[in-house]
Amino acid sequence: MNLLNKPFCENGNYLCTWDLQEKIATKLNIEGENIPVKQRNALTDSMLFGENSLFHVVPKEYLGGIYFLIDDGWDVPFGINANKLKAPFGSLVLDSEKFRGYGDTPTERLKTLSQKVKAMGYCGLGLWISPQIPFEDENTTMEDHRKHWCERAKWCNDAGVKYWKIDWGKHAFRRDYLEMMTECIRENAPDLLIEHAVVHTPFGGPKTPEDE
Repeated sequence: MNLLNKPFCENGNYLCTWDLQEKIATKLNIEGENIPVKQRNALTDSMLFGENSLFHVVPKEYLGGIYFLIDDGWDVPFGINANKLKAPFGSLVLDSEKFRGYGDTPTERLKTLSQKVKAMGYCGLGLWISPQIPFEDENTTMEDHRKHWCERAKWCNDAGVKYWKIDWGKHAFRRDYLEMMTECIRENAPDLLIEHAVVHTPFGGPKTPEDE
């Protein structure tokens, strides 16, 4: 974060909602069969943008320099447990029950979300993206995947989305797949910033000299 005492400009930093989703779900006793389900259930229009929203923890004077990055759960229905069902992820279609009245098309819905984030003072909207397409199977080709991501990149370009955090998902460890996604973004959303997050378990420090 830019700590200089001057007007803040877009600099690539973001406020990610994931840890906040857990804190808010716990504080408000949001229902769900495990913690990640509760976290996903905490992503709704009223939770994010309501008068008493608990998501916006950064002082207003800093918001102009950062993206508001909405993490895992915005494009799947309530109650999705990824340990049991991973297939729905990757649609980039804003869930209609969590975000009512946002528009008729996927682009309109993303644009409404983007505008709400900017209206709060952030420099733009960031999104958690799962590197897979919904309900893919063994007959799904790489060309199918490419068409999917080219279309989604165009949606986000037209909607004014600024940042993708590509993380988790079925193809998170496939270099060729992530390169394909990057190509789709560069072709259809050249100003979109991309983060290919490293998926790993939490690091708690080496337990023995050999672990170092």
